[in-house]
Amino acid sequence: MQENDPDQQISCVISDWRLFKNGSNNLWQDIQGYEVLSEISTFHMASLVSLTSEIDSNVHAIRNLLGINITLFKKQHLQLSDGNLKLWDMFADSIEDLCLQSINLVGSQPTGSNWTSENSKNKNISLRTKYLLKRRANWFSFQNSISIKADQCWNYYKNALAYSNPYLLSIEKQFGLSLGDSLENTLVVRRIWLALWFQNDKIRFIGRIMAEEVPEINIYIILKGVDLDDERRTEDTLILKESARVPKDSSPYIASWKKKLENNATVFCNALCIKTSNLPGEGILPEEKSWFLKHSILIDRNIIEYED
Repeated sequence: MQENDPDQQISCVISDWRLFKNGSNNLWQDIQGYEVLSEISTFHMASLVSLTSEIDSNVHAIRNLLGINITLFKKQHLQLSDGNLKLWDMFADSIEDLCLQSINLVGSQPTGSNWTSENSKNKNISLRTKYLLKRRANWFSFQNSISIKADQCWNYYKNALAYSNPYLLSIEKQFGLSLGDSLENTLVVRRIWLALWFQNDKIRFIGRIMAEEVPEINIYIILKGVDLDDERRTEDTLILKESARVPKDSSPYIASWKKKLENNATVFCNALCIKTSNLPGEGILPEEKSWFLKHSILIDRNIIEYED
């Protein structure tokens, strides 16, 4: 499945909980159905479903031990009979819903290349793989911690938007959110970056940004706490050293300075696995969309009033 479905087109996997050897009703296979589903959860986004006639306590004990999200259905409820036809309809509806959830998850994956890149030299797995592993175990507590941290950050930057505050600390200094290969920090900063992107018409009122409306650069300036005066002076000095003379006009200063900011902003987007050309149609996770809705941020860039 890992080799044959690289594009994640399989949206649901259904397996028996326990698997007998062929032709036997008392000899177990070496690998059981729940173990197959557990392995699939490490590399695939398909919804996982298991059919079982086992005692509930035994099944739940194994599922809790594995720490993965498996939807269970009792076999005896699905035995064909006139009285069970409605249960089959409910089963079919449940499978359809699970498939739609998986399709939505696959279609909303971040589109920036950093999401799937792996560093074999340092044995770092990709952010996407880390995300999948988190979804299979303790997802709700992890997701809640992301939302709480993002709420704190957004309150800080939302106030800056409201009061046109140019004196912002970087998100790293203010909240300790350095990126690197940290999945948690990346997901938090992504939300703030995207929130500012969809609030683009308000960003320009923050006094420290550039005059041009280039959202990627302006968001970089805001979240990195860039002091444009210091950046400009530093770039001017470098140009003077390279040219060994004072230019007659300021165009070399401005061009070099803007190019540096543009490159830095692009690197910052890549680190956050954001590809702006795909927004807002692709590259926004389901939980990110829910968080935007909570904060009354419309992802089509139509701004509505904040609700506190």
